[in-house]
Amino acid sequence: MIAMFMTYKMASAQMNVPDGGAAGPLGGGSWLKFVTGGNTASIIENNGLNLLGGATQPVRIRNASLLVGYVNLGGNYGAGNALISGNMGIGNDNPLSPLDVNGNLTLRNSLNTLGAGARINFTGFGRDFPGPSIRSYLDYAGAHNYSRLVLSSYYDGNKDEITLVNGTIGIGTADPRGYKLAVNGSIHAKEVKVDLISWPDYVFTPAFVLTPLTEVKAYINRNHRLPDMPSEQEVKESGLNLGEMNVKLLKKIEELTLYLIDLKTQNETLKERVKLIEDIHKNEINSR
Repeated sequence: MIAMFMTYKMASAQMNVPDGGAAGPLGGGSWLKFVTGGNTASIIENNGLNLLGGATQPVRIRNASLLVGYVNLGGNYGAGNALISGNMGIGNDNPLSPLDVNGNLTLRNSLNTLGAGARINFTGFGRDFPGPSIRSYLDYAGAHNYSRLVLSSYYDGNKDEITLVNGTIGIGTADPRGYKLAVNGSIHAKEVKVDLISWPDYVFTPAFVLTPLTEVKAYINRNHRLPDMPSEQEVKESGLNLGEMNVKLLKKIEELTLYLIDLKTQNETLKERVKLIEDIHKNEINSR
């Protein structure tokens, strides 16, 4: 009967395989058995279509779902799903985890709308407790493509703490505004190192001209700040460059040191003059 099915060409054909009874590998259902060189393979209809090698863990097609290695015949696995009970290797034959990919993995976004993207979701526990996520975020797709990556923890909702965009990192902000690292919040660190291209040692060179204090006083009266320092409004609008500000503050300290040295010199000169006057006055008294 099988030979006729394999040989003759018909407009339509059907081969009925009888129920194998309890003797089948899965305990019942229509059973088509293949034996080659002592090795057995079977096709069995039992809660779906099952393909078996020598073991009793089938590859099952049921309700438009593909199941590999599931022995629970009565389980509800849904429709249009693919389930694998062991590890799955893509590009390798010795997978070490439920999904082991030897090569690249592509997550495709099919929506050309702002904010659209693909997402990797983690669960906090089981399937009913959501957790952190990693997702792409489409800014623009056209002649050029602009897309960012968002990393989010989950505390009663995703927080979107870290955004990677165009070579920059935003923490607590989705717009780093061109800075390599932008943080919306406080930073606690043991050490911060800033590379600088200048340092105001030139203040102590003979060529440096110290601004007279009268001019400094006049500038302060007009602008209500020290010369070369940003205004309050500028700081509010643009923030503060720590490296640049440290250079400016050191320059002011060095200038202040020069003012103190000059005052010290003037003070010593005045002391000498006062002593000279006192000596002259004392001599005049003694000569009387």
